[in-house]
Formats: sequence, structure tokens, C-alpha cells
Amino acid sequence: MLDLILRFDTNDKEFLDCHDFYLHENTVFIENCFSIKPIGTLLLNFLNTDFQNFDEFLNFFMKYGPFGYKNLVKKSFQRFIDSTLSEDITYIEFRQLINKFYLQYKNDFIEFHSKLVKVISYTYNLDKNKNISTLKPVQRNYLAMKEYNFNYTIDSKIQTRYDTISYSRNQYKKIFVDFQSVENLIKDIKNSELDIIPNISYNSNDIFSLLIISLNQILRNNKIAIKKCQNCNKFFIPIAKSNEIFCDNIYASSKKTCKQVGSAIAYNNKLKKNDIQRKYRSTYSNWCMLIRRYPDIENYKLNFEIWKKEAKKFKDDIKSGITTNDKFLEWLETHKGGCSFGR
Repeated sequence: MLDLILRFDTNDKEFLDCHDFYLHENTVFIENCFSIKPIGTLLLNFLNTDFQNFDEFLNFFMKYGPFGYKNLVKKSFQRFIDSTLSEDITYIEFRQLINKFYLQYKNDFIEFHSKLVKVISYTYNLDKNKNISTLKPVQRNYLAMKEYNFNYTIDSKIQTRYDTISYSRNQYKKIFVDFQSVENLIKDIKNSELDIIPNISYNSNDIFSLLIISLNQILRNNKIAIKKCQNCNKFFIPIAKSNEIFCDNIYASSKKTCKQVGSAIAYNNKLKKNDIQRKYRSTYSNWCMLIRRYPDIENYKLNFEIWKKEAKKFKDDIKSGITTNDKFLEWLETHKGGCSFGR
């Protein structure tokens, strides 16, 4: 059965049973994967994936496997799964097959991802909207659902149950824990070789439904909040302190986390912004002085208006992440009073 099994325990942990793909010597294999991560891990991985980029989609697909995509529950894809389990398939062949699925269904992922990002950004007020700052996340979530018409219907065939997770530190015992006698289980529990954790599990072949359930689970806990890293701009959930502003993801090629390098980068950016402000004010004053000195030259007035509009657009583009402070500073250096325009 092409399903993902997502569980949440009472300690804000997320348990995921799935089948993932891995690459070894240019051959793709599929294996069973069982992971224990902080709550929201699946949701965050989805949010931080650019589904307009096939390689990013492929990485997400390989991490969580085909189990959970209801559009893949077809005989043709089932045959592919069977062949992957029993035969070798090259990475090139694998990419070609997944790319066919991607081209057919990528718009579904892009649309769902876009709406979910908007809903979560509103729910946790990531845009610092003062009008909703005093509301609770669950209240903002209710408004966001209406604002963005986010009415995805949860899979009606989803299986939900309250049970316990038998987690063993010994992988051999974990595999055979369901076949152990009660006497042996008692012994393992007493020896701290087996943890029994109460949980609610959700079994579905629709990953979108599981993502909504994951968000709902997070909303139930007022101590958990989704944030955006002020360094890499990715979504994250603070673990140690609720006021954290940097995530634990590795930043670029630095081999260090955003938390480790974020403060230094933020300080340098602040200095750079101060340089930009000084340069902006200086250039603005130059224009004003030029117009006062030559009031009869209409071209100066016209160019000044153009300069102000272009400078404002630069500031807006920096906030939106379209351009950088460095490019704005370079533009300010080039476009002083009386100079030509354009980027």
C-alpha cells in the first residue's frame, strides 16, 4: 500500500514511516525508512523546497519516497516500485521517470506550496502585521484560511488511531519487537532497551493531508512557533529558545549553521545598510543642490523624479529579496546628480 505513516507523541516528537530512495554507485535503491525528528520536520522540509525547481523536487521525492502521493497509486507506477525493489535502475533512468510525473503534477505542488506558505506566514505573523499582532496563532490561522481560500479537503480514507510506539535502541530488536513475548518485552522495558511512547498515528497516501495535520498538531501547542531564519530565509521551529532568529541549517558552503554565522552576517549587513543610507542621503542632497543651482533646466527635475522612483524600487526589491544591498550601493555610486539612468 502506497502510504506514509506520520505519528506525533506527547514529547513533541514526529515519527515517520516511509520508503525513501538512495543512490549508490549510480544505481537507485529503495528502502524502508523510520525516523524520529522534532515535530514539524516533514512540514518544514516541504515549505523549504522550491517546487519550481525539478532538482529540489527530486531531492524531496527521494527523501520521502513515492508513498504519500495519491496520484502515483497506479498500476504503472506500482510496477516501477516492484522493479526497483527487485532490479537495478540507473540514476538517469530514475530521473527521467520522476521527471514525467513532475511535469504532469508540478502545478499541484506549486499551488499547494504557495498557499501553505501564505497561510503559515499569516498564522505566525512573519510579516509583522501590527493589526493582527495581538491575536493568537490559531486565531490568525482561522483568518488565513479565509483570506487565502485554503480549503483543501483532508483525505477521507486517512486512517487515524491512538496507540503506542515501540522504539528500541537496538535495531534488530526494533524489527522484531512485534513478535516478542510479553515476558521479553517486560525485560527490555525494565532494562531501558525499549521505550513505549503514547502517540496518535495518521496513515495516508496523500502527503498534502499529512502536511495539514502536521500544521494542526503544531497549532495545538502554544509553545511552538514557526519562524523564518533572518539569515537564509528558510522556515524553522526554534528548539532551545522561542526568540531565536537563526536556524540550525548549514549556511551555504560555510560548513557552519546560520545560528553560528548569522550574528556576524547581520552585523556586517547593518554596517552596509548604514553606508547605503549615508550614500542615499548624500546623493539626494546633490540632486537638490543641482536643481536649486540650475532651476531653469527642466531635464534635471525630470531626471531627479526618475532617480527617486528607481531608488524606491531598489529598496522594495531588497525587501522582497529580488536584489541586494551591494547592487543598490553600486547603483547609487553610478547614478549621482545629472547621470544617466537604468540598472
